[in-house]
Formats: sequence, C-alpha cells, structure tokens
Amino acid sequence: MENNLSNHNIKIVRLKDGLDVVCNCSFQSSKNDDEQDIVEMETPMIFEIRNTNLVMQHWLPLAVMKERTAKIKMEEVLCILEPKEDFAEYYTNTVSRIDETINRKQSDEENRMLMEALIELEHMNESNIH
Repeated sequence: MENNLSNHNIKIVRLKDGLDVVCNCSFQSSKNDDEQDIVEMETPMIFEIRNTNLVMQHWLPLAVMKERTAKIKMEEVLCILEPKEDFAEYYTNTVSRIDETINRKQSDEENRMLMEALIELEHMNESNIH
C-alpha cells in the first residue's frame, strides 16, 4: 500500500469529547440543507506525550476495517488545527513505517501459503508415481 500523505493535508482534529486525532484530512460539504458537512479522516491516530516521548497509536481498529478512513459529522468537531511541520512529518513517517510492516507481514503470509501449496503439489505428484 503506497503512502499518499502530503503534509499540507495533515490536521489535528479536536473532537467535542476532547479527543485529539491527527490524520490526513479532507472535507465534504453537504449539497442540501438536510445533510451535514463531513470530515473525512484517513489513517487517524491518537497521540499523547508520555514524559518527553510522543506516542501514537491507531484511533480505530484498522485490522477489522475495510477502509482506513473514518467519516464524522462536522458537528462533532470542536476545532481543526494545523500541526507544526515536524509533527506532521513524524505522523507521515509513522504511517509509512506501519504500512511497510503491514505489507511485509502480508508478503510473508503470501510466501508461506505459496510454499505450502508447492509442498502439497509435490506430495501429490509423488503419490501419482507407480
């Protein structure tokens, strides 16, 4: 999965419940008065400072989600902040490292399944020899 994050789309979204989420952010305006404006948050991560260390983790359980994007109503947002450039870069690098790890695990699993299939095929060929 290729990382398409650019630092100018990285925002800190403070929700009305007080939670801060850093994400690649985009906005969808409603076309009629009955619908609400939407904030689309790609790869949302919560963060906190522990002692002098910045810690990030996924806000949502991405392992069970079909997409890496959450859409929330603008009415749930207290404010949207521009992060400092180094914080946006840290977020982007963190997401990239996570993506690389996920891709490596998927590749390892695919290789394991391929090897198992080849071994099974080899055993089938051996059993057909009279």
